[in-house]
Amino acid sequence: MRTIYVHGGNPKAFSTSLQHVFARNHNKAVTYSGFTPQNTVDKWYENSLVSKFLNYDLRVASTRSFEKNVPFYRDKFSEILENSALPNLLSSENLMMRFSFAEIEVEEKLARLARTFESISAVKLIGVFRPILSSCQSIYLEYLKQGYTEDFTYFQSE
Repeated sequence: MRTIYVHGGNPKAFSTSLQHVFARNHNKAVTYSGFTPQNTVDKWYENSLVSKFLNYDLRVASTRSFEKNVPFYRDKFSEILENSALPNLLSSENLMMRFSFAEIEVEEKLARLARTFESISAVKLIGVFRPILSSCQSIYLEYLKQGYTEDFTYFQSE
């Protein structure tokens, strides 16, 4: 059984830098199927089905909707796994946290990931974390660059 490595780093925890490395090495050192940082949204994912999997079905879809799509995802990932002798890698910042209350819990995201790959691949999860205060400070600096004017104490209260 082939293995797929899943990177699930939190935002502001070196994930984007890793994703740049993964994308640059696609078809050289790894077969990469995750998020590729680009200025143009339509270039973020090489495959629209992988994008739907990571950004909809592993984030906000109902259980019924997700289950309906599992066979399509299995077919796609089976194809990806079969067409490469290289290690297979999937990456998304959406896996290890909830960005909004509308998103499903992390445990359910991981259960859906396991359900998708259960008959086609072994899954190795690579989690990258950063201390929460450090992450908040980094996110706050990003907000300041975009014109946010409140102080850090107020930002934390939001």
